[in-house]
Amino acid sequence: LVGGVYYNSAEGIRALYDACSELGMSLDLERGLESLGWPPLLLAAHSGDPETVQALIEIGCNRGAVGDNGYSVLRAACENPQMDLETLDLLWQNGDGVDINESVQPRTSSWKALTAVSELVSKCGGAIPVVGGLAKAFADMRGSTPLHGAAQGGHEAVVSALLAAGADKSAERQDGATPLHGAHQYEVQ
Repeated sequence: LVGGVYYNSAEGIRALYDACSELGMSLDLERGLESLGWPPLLLAAHSGDPETVQALIEIGCNRGAVGDNGYSVLRAACENPQMDLETLDLLWQNGDGVDINESVQPRTSSWKALTAVSELVSKCGGAIPVVGGLAKAFADMRGSTPLHGAAQGGHEAVVSALLAAGADKSAERQDGATPLHGAHQYEVQ
């Protein structure tokens, strides 16, 4: 299943699901990228195309899935520049099981430790600029919401759709930044 996600093969995903069903085999819809603890739908939402995401939804992948690092499917999709409003609507589906304001919070002890180390490196200014910058970016993700991701990526249509659906425009990340801060960052870049 993950191979179908990596290669953005919606047809391959559907064919695999159908073949497993015909053989009476179950397909593990939650096993994905083990190093991040990301199920296939989360991986596809983050970097895949809309058709791949739609195929995974069709076969029953959990739209409310959250990776070990705290990223939700919706959060990942909102920062993906390939994602369209139709696919985001399928993920959201009137909020059925998906929290539009869910913030990124590490879920496992290893991700909590990595986040703590990143915050420490970031606070110390990072002796090596690249390392310090990466640590700050990683640490600042904690508390971000789907609206943060869409705003920072400059996805105006997605921002509008999220606000219309009730996204909290005053939500703050770990560093205190709101989605508006992210939108300003995008304009500057």
